[in-house]
Amino acid sequence: MSKTLTFHIEGMTCGHCKSHVEKALAATDGVTQFTVDLADKSATVEARDDVTAESLIAVVDDAGYTASVA
Repeated sequence: MSKTLTFHIEGMTCGHCKSHVEKALAATDGVTQFTVDLADKSATVEARDDVTAESLIAVVDDAGYTASVA
């Protein structure tokens, strides 16, 4: 089973920032699909049910940005 979560991401200001967030999400176990939108400063993530919003927020935070559930 999977679920879809949407996050607001502060600190993304350019394409490099977007790419950095995408690489962090791509390397996260349990993430099956994602879309990062620079203009909206958001990310929509599809992940296994055992992946928590808190763990995904931590991944984005570790990449140098601030995420919160949208």
